[in-house]
Amino acid sequence: MRIVIISDSLGLPRPHVAPRERTEYEDVYGYRLRRKLRCRAEVEICYFISLDTDVALRKAECQIGFRRPDIVILHLGINDCAPRVFKRGSRFIIFRPWFPPLGRHLVLGFVHRYRGFLTRYVFRGRVYVPESRFRDNLLGIMDKVYPYSPHCQFFALSIAQTRTEVDQRSYGFNTNVARYNAILREVFGGNYVDLNTLLGGDPETCLISDGIHLTRHPMPR
Repeated sequence: MRIVIISDSLGLPRPHVAPRERTEYEDVYGYRLRRKLRCRAEVEICYFISLDTDVALRKAECQIGFRRPDIVILHLGINDCAPRVFKRGSRFIIFRPWFPPLGRHLVLGFVHRYRGFLTRYVFRGRVYVPESRFRDNLLGIMDKVYPYSPHCQFFALSIAQTRTEVDQRSYGFNTNVARYNAILREVFGGNYVDLNTLLGGDPETCLISDGIHLTRHPMPR
């Protein structure tokens, strides 16, 4: 049996962060699943930083289908639904090569400081992948794989609710997470795995300080 895990940076080790929040390769769930099933299944782990379903759909045939998997585990969605100030691949003037670095720094500092206001009143509802396309992308990923593995089963891990301070800094973050999780549940049905329930429903202890990535062990409040 071949299991393929496709994940964004939530599946990656993070050995470069502060010791309290650090995860090594041996800590991540993909590695642990590989070790646990080593006598019964082949587990392949594919991680892509900043992966959203637009990108995953483009990669689905070569990264998933060509491997002819029996089971595919999708762990993505946070990059699709997170509130944004800039569009993906933005050509906004500050990102042009000739724009003065100091000016870019000042503008990005302003965006960081007033992100809550900007995401609530100026760019409200801006995300990388809107809900309708998110659903279509998930179905499209499966359609890219089935010609190679008609028997393949797909599982989806839910998007984790973020920490309170992140939700306040990016207005509507947890609201978006809930809506996109509802789409995951609709598409995958009984193969939808609710991480928020498994983690005890408390992002304050199960996520590191960036409010996105999982801790190695639950942290005290």
